[in-house]
Amino acid sequence: MNILRLLLVPFSFLYFIIVYVRNFLFNYDILKSVGYTTPVISVGNITVGGTGKTPLVIYLTEYLLSKGKSVGVISRGYKSKSGNLVVAHNGKCITSDLHSTGDELFMIVNRLSGNSKFFAIAYHDRGMAIKEMIERFSPDAIILDDAFQNRKIRKILDIVIEDKESNSFLNSFLLPAGNLRETRSALNRADLVLYNYKFAAKDSSIENFIEYSISGLYDYNENKLEIPKEKNVVLISGIANNSSFHNIVANLNIPIEKTIQYSDHYDYTLNDINKFISLHTNNVIFLTTEKDFIKIREFREFVSNYPVYYLRIDVILKNSILDNLLIKKNIV
Repeated sequence: MNILRLLLVPFSFLYFIIVYVRNFLFNYDILKSVGYTTPVISVGNITVGGTGKTPLVIYLTEYLLSKGKSVGVISRGYKSKSGNLVVAHNGKCITSDLHSTGDELFMIVNRLSGNSKFFAIAYHDRGMAIKEMIERFSPDAIILDDAFQNRKIRKILDIVIEDKESNSFLNSFLLPAGNLRETRSALNRADLVLYNYKFAAKDSSIENFIEYSISGLYDYNENKLEIPKEKNVVLISGIANNSSFHNIVANLNIPIEKTIQYSDHYDYTLNDINKFISLHTNNVIFLTTEKDFIKIREFREFVSNYPVYYLRIDVILKNSILDNLLIKKNIV
């Protein structure tokens, strides 16, 4: 695999030139960024997928809501079936479905649904989505999911996440040989770089880190259950870093009977569901990620009649890190 990726290194060099020229044009105002009266915050990364952006967007949104601020979240709606601008939450309820918003935004609105100060839009043109968000809902702040590379928009705050569990080889090269969208020098553009250790041991010399806490297992009705140690689990996941989910469950000392993995943003089919059902016994439960669960629960019969649960994982972050930045930027 690494040999094949090394063969792609010349194409990574070509990609580097394109990225370098584009950043040069923005750095020297040859290409212009558009600013907005509403503070715009970006949560992004310099690698492709799997750094924990979505949980941090949820955390940041909840944090601002707790401060009495109204918040609009905008996602490009990756793999959504609609090419149009979609309002996913209007301050009252969820106003669109999973297929129109994409799985990541739908996971966000599913968590925050019903909050009168929370709004969400999915659209590939983030500039148009910002204008629509301001005209319709006038939020106190707008959070862009995965927009560090979108330099057409002037952000008041750029937060970047670095995944400390990532493969060092892949993170040594730009696309397509590796996972890097930009060189690490791009981190100088960020207002805050957060290092995501997930459940791994942390470097004591680093203060700006996020980690995870496990809230528990949840079912279709959002009932919380104790983590069952007497049952075997069939793990199901279709995320950027499937091995990370496997490691989390293994560290909980839950017996893993079988692991079923798919590519990130995988769309489950009836054939997949029938495969899962064929593995069920009285001693087996199905465990998946929150992002996967919102897609699997579309198969109502399966989640209603079988023990299908998702593992809810929340972000832990020192509040002082956010407080200082948000006060400095006049957001709170």
